[in-house]
Amino acid sequence: MTGRGGWFHLERAPADGSLPGWLLDPVLIALLLAVAGLYLYALARREGRSNRWRADSFLAALAIAFVVLQSPLDGLGELYVFWAHMLQHMVLVLVVAPLVLLGVPGWMLDRLLRPRLVREIVGWLTRPVAALVISQAVLLGWHAPPLYEAALHDRHIHDLEHLSFMAAGILMWWPVLSRSTRLPAAPVQWLVPYLFVLPIPMSVLGALITFSREVIYEAYAVAPRLGELSALHDQEVSGLIMWVPGKLIFWLAMGVVFYRWFARETGADRPETGVPSTN
Repeated sequence: MTGRGGWFHLERAPADGSLPGWLLDPVLIALLLAVAGLYLYALARREGRSNRWRADSFLAALAIAFVVLQSPLDGLGELYVFWAHMLQHMVLVLVVAPLVLLGVPGWMLDRLLRPRLVREIVGWLTRPVAALVISQAVLLGWHAPPLYEAALHDRHIHDLEHLSFMAAGILMWWPVLSRSTRLPAAPVQWLVPYLFVLPIPMSVLGALITFSREVIYEAYAVAPRLGELSALHDQEVSGLIMWVPGKLIFWLAMGVVFYRWFARETGADRPETGVPSTN
C-alpha cells in the first residue's frame, strides 16, 4: 500500500485539509484512568500524603502520554508530517518513561517483582548492557523504513510500536532511576559510561535522517504538505528532534549522576546506587 489511501487512519483526515482533531480512544482513556486509580489507591494506603511529588510525577507521565497519543499531534504525525511523529516518539521515551519510574516508589516495584520468574526476567533485561542494547535496538528497529511504514498502515502494528517505545524507555531508564530494593539502580560508577554511550545510537540515526538527501519514508513523500515545509525539510527537522534533545537530556542526567558520585566520594552524600537514594 502506498500513499494516503492506504493509511488505517484515513477517516481521521479532515475533508477540507485542515488540522486533525483529538482522537479520544475510549479504551485508552479507560486504561489510563484505571492505572491512575489503582496507583493512587495503593500509594494512599501505604504513604498517605507524604512524597506528593511521586504522585505528581506518575500522573504527569499519564497525562503527557494521553496528550501525545490522542491530541492533534498524533494526527499530524500520521497524516502529514514526520516531525510530529518523531516528537511523539521522543516524548514517550525521554519524558514519559522516566516520569513513570520517578513516580513509582521502590516498595511498589518490589511487589511487582515478587514472583521469582518475573524478577529473573526483569533483572536480566535491566542490566546496563542488556538495557542499552535492547532499548536501542527497539528504537532503531522501528525507524527502519519497512517497519515504520507498516506502523503507518496497520492499527495493531501502530499500537505495538508505541507500546514498544514505552517499554524501551522504561528499560533504558531503569538502571538510572529504579528505587526497587530487589532490582535497584546500577552502581553509580557504571552510570557515567552508561549515560555517555546511551545517546550515541539515537544521535547517529538522527544525523543520518537529518543529512539524507532523499526522503526516507514514502508515506511522507506523498503526504499532503502543510504550509511551505517540504518533505525533505520536514525530515531534517525530524532528525534534529531525535539527535539534539535526546543528547542534551542524557548529558544532563550524566551531570547529575557525576555530581552525586563526587558528593558520595567526598562524604557529602551516602547513596550507593544511581540517582535515587530512597524508596
